[in-house]
Amino acid sequence: MTTEASRSNPAYSAPEFRGETQMNALLDPACWIHVPRIRRFRIRQTDNFLTAGDMTAMAAHKDGMIYIYAECDRDDGIIPEMRERYTGWTLDNALEIFIESNGTVRQFVLNARGALCCYNNEILQEAPPEGIRIKGRRETGKWKLVIAIPLSLFESPDLNFNLRFMLPDTFSQYCEMNNGTEKWPMAPLRTVPAMTHEECMKNERDFNSVYRNALDNPASDPDMANLLKVAGRCKWDITAIQTLYTSICARSSTPEKREKEYVALRKEYSRFLRKLLPEINLKMELAPGPLTVDFSISKGRIRAINGTNLGPRLSGQTLDNFNDRFKALRFSCMRTHDAPLDNPGMRLGDTSLIFANWHDDPSDPQNYYFEQTDDYLLNTIAQGTDIVYRLGVSIEHSIKKYAAVAPEDYAKFAEICAGVIRHYNKGWADGYHLNIKYWEVWNEPDCVPNMWEKSMNDYYEMYAVVAKRLKSEFPEIRIGGLVTTHLNQEYIMSFLGKCITENAPVDFISWHKYGAVVRDFVAEPFRARALLDAFGFRQTELHLNEWHYLPCSWSAIRSTSESRRYWLTASEGMQGIDSGVFNTTVLTRWQDTPLDLSNYYATGLLTWGLRDVYGGLNKNYYSFLAFGKMLSCPERAAVTTGDENITLLAGHDGKGDAAVLISCFKDGKTEIELEIKGIPSISELKAQVLDASRNLEETGISVAGNRIALKKEPGSAIFLLTFRLQ
Repeated sequence: MTTEASRSNPAYSAPEFRGETQMNALLDPACWIHVPRIRRFRIRQTDNFLTAGDMTAMAAHKDGMIYIYAECDRDDGIIPEMRERYTGWTLDNALEIFIESNGTVRQFVLNARGALCCYNNEILQEAPPEGIRIKGRRETGKWKLVIAIPLSLFESPDLNFNLRFMLPDTFSQYCEMNNGTEKWPMAPLRTVPAMTHEECMKNERDFNSVYRNALDNPASDPDMANLLKVAGRCKWDITAIQTLYTSICARSSTPEKREKEYVALRKEYSRFLRKLLPEINLKMELAPGPLTVDFSISKGRIRAINGTNLGPRLSGQTLDNFNDRFKALRFSCMRTHDAPLDNPGMRLGDTSLIFANWHDDPSDPQNYYFEQTDDYLLNTIAQGTDIVYRLGVSIEHSIKKYAAVAPEDYAKFAEICAGVIRHYNKGWADGYHLNIKYWEVWNEPDCVPNMWEKSMNDYYEMYAVVAKRLKSEFPEIRIGGLVTTHLNQEYIMSFLGKCITENAPVDFISWHKYGAVVRDFVAEPFRARALLDAFGFRQTELHLNEWHYLPCSWSAIRSTSESRRYWLTASEGMQGIDSGVFNTTVLTRWQDTPLDLSNYYATGLLTWGLRDVYGGLNKNYYSFLAFGKMLSCPERAAVTTGDENITLLAGHDGKGDAAVLISCFKDGKTEIELEIKGIPSISELKAQVLDASRNLEETGISVAGNRIALKKEPGSAIFLLTFRLQ
């Protein structure tokens, strides 16, 4: 966690208390009066660009104990009663203090469950370890956290620390200490004797001069800088923003006036964004009465946006060949990310495995190892699935990162990527002419440190170098990136700003989403499209290329075996019937969004895959099987529904065969009625059901003319109807 950059910054001096303090999360002015106060944290934003809060903190020591106090205020208030089921520290309101010593990171959290302790991201028991005291107070609009730790607990006297405040259900709305050069800088923390008032003020000034927010240094604010970069592409008038920004950067006014102007600037900025991204109406058009399908009204074609991550495994294929079952799903494309993790012992997919010796010459075909990647891609293509090739490396959850680090030389990395593309699209090095269209640069650079150890700005720089180099030799391919863990407006603006400045091509942007709310999954393509269009990137495609139903917190599937087993196997879990119906629901709803491509995560890898730990097929598999069958009837028909929890997808093949996919997500009905319109009659009707106990098995059906009635158990279910049009 400690870097050379952070070590060169001024240390925070934690002085000895002059008196006694109380462990009640309240400041005792007599004790803390001569303790430096950390102010003006770097403010991060969410998609709606509301400020995360105003944080302050102090640290001191007494009788072998170090005390750290932090608080956060928000003018618009904080709702204390947040989702109690969340045990973690990233999907909840959380005030956090990090202390690092000799590689061990201790994390102290105040969230909906109260005050907690974590070591290296592992949540500990409810009670803190022996010797550690932690107290927290939550009020509407204000959170306070104080910890006391024996100095003897630390492995080294050289401590480093950071503080952060996060808001619920997002990785992007937070405030933290920031020195302008690192994403998660760990500042040096040193214990010193009691300080005079002058010494206290000097350390406070020195420390806050580096760890500050844009209020103190507006010229370094990436939000404003990137807004100005894209101004030429925008159709909106931002003169007021530019005028305010210029006046602040001139630094000719008093600090008080600068602060007032900066607040005005942020408000103007928010108004600009609201104007830029109008409210999106996601409410389904509901009609009273039965569900209807009208084959006389065409709605175009059913879009095959059912991509996946990972193809059939090569590792162990003689023991378990998944090819036929994979082919039956009719996945439109396969993204190669994490392929080595799904094929233990094999060197495939990642550039670090294909070109293993960084010091070799990337122009020499002898320095590449393609054989296993060749077989992996050719096997997937043989199942009727195209390739989306992720250039870079797979995620690493190890303590030490061996490959998931930024390339030493971006230009050389671009040459290595060019060698890979040349092999698969131009036949170089005994290669092929596969005409792979989509090439993605890296994966989740905001996932620090498991995928990237530098800043997002470093990623933008690398992308520009790689994208320009690859397009110069392969103008026919589509190159894209960003590839963030979630849709983040700030990241998109910064990324596009860099691409505009560097004249770097962006054929698609990609992002990931894990969650359990259908409406959220449907909304994101609209928001991304509006933002890209406003900045002039109207031809840039949208790829949501990792997604999965996640009804719990990340920590719930990474903590105890009991918790993991429940969230994997329960009906409402990640491999249960709710997950399966969620899949077909969002694939149906995405038909009417600007999304160009989606890639489910994933075909394999147990927790995320289509099979259980014993190799059996889970509900996710059967849901994609049902959607894949709809692609045999691609001429889409109009539908209506009177229930927002029920979605319909209907189509025919132009030769008389037709199909209807009914997705009932957490619906309480026990009977479904469907009316077929636009044709005289139907024949050869068959119904299959996927529910908690059945896997696309034939089920009973009642027919009265063109009306169909289906019985179901309360809860999630999928019905697949096939018939002939008369």
